[in-house]
Amino acid sequence: MEATSKRSRSGKNRHDEFETDAGFHFIAFVPALGKVWKFDGLERQPQALAEYAPDEDWLTLVRPNIRTRMAEYEEDQIEFSILSVAKDPLVELEDKLAINVKCLESVNRWLASREEAEEVCSGPECPASLLENTILGPDSSYNLTRHRIDGAIIPPEREVQYEKASVEELRQHRYRLSNEQRELRASILEEQQSHRADDDYATGRRFDYGPAVRACWGEGNQFLAWLVDFFSSTKKFQGLTILD
Repeated sequence: MEATSKRSRSGKNRHDEFETDAGFHFIAFVPALGKVWKFDGLERQPQALAEYAPDEDWLTLVRPNIRTRMAEYEEDQIEFSILSVAKDPLVELEDKLAINVKCLESVNRWLASREEAEEVCSGPECPASLLENTILGPDSSYNLTRHRIDGAIIPPEREVQYEKASVEELRQHRYRLSNEQRELRASILEEQQSHRADDDYATGRRFDYGPAVRACWGEGNQFLAWLVDFFSSTKKFQGLTILD
C-alpha cells in the first residue's frame, strides 16, 4: 500500500497555483510462518498482526486495517494506491501437472502389478488416442522436468486409493487422470500464450522511434535530425526512448 501526501503553498508568483510536495509511505502485509505481518516504512521492525491457518484466507485479517487506512486517507485528501503481488497461475498449473504425471506413474505401477498377479489381460479401458496424448514423463514444452515430477507430492488419500484399487478401478483412475491432464495442458498453453503476448507488448513499448523521427522530419529539419543523433550518442542519454 502506497500513500502520497500533497499540500499547496502560497507564493508571490500566483501563476504557480499548486506546488506539489509529495512524500511516500509504503506499507506491506505479508503472510509468512503462519502469521500475517505488517511491514511499515515508518516503523523499525515488522509487526505480527495475527495467526492464520494454511487453509484460511489471510486477507480477512488485514482487510479491516486497509479499509481504516483508506477512510483516513480519503478524509485527509491523501492519494493512495494498492498493489497486490499474486502467484503466477502458470507456476501453479505446472505444479498440478507434475502431480498428475506422478499419479499416473503410480497408477501404472499398481496396474502392472495387479495385472501380473491376477493374470489379467492388459487393456486400455479408455480411448487409445487419449492414452497416446497423455504425458507420462518429463516434457520440456511444459517445463516438466524429472526433478519436478519426483518432487511432487501425491495426496496421501490418493495413495491409499491406488494401493487398494482393483484392476478395473485403477483403469478408471488412469482415465480420469488423463482427462484431467488434457485440461491442465490446455490451461498451461493458454497461460504461455498470454505470457508471450505480455512480453511482446513490453518489447514494443521499448521500441526505439529514432529512425522513424529521422524519416519523417530528418529531411525537412536538419537540426532535429542532429538532435536525435546527439542524444543517441551521448552516454548521459543512452537508453533514452524517443516517444511519438
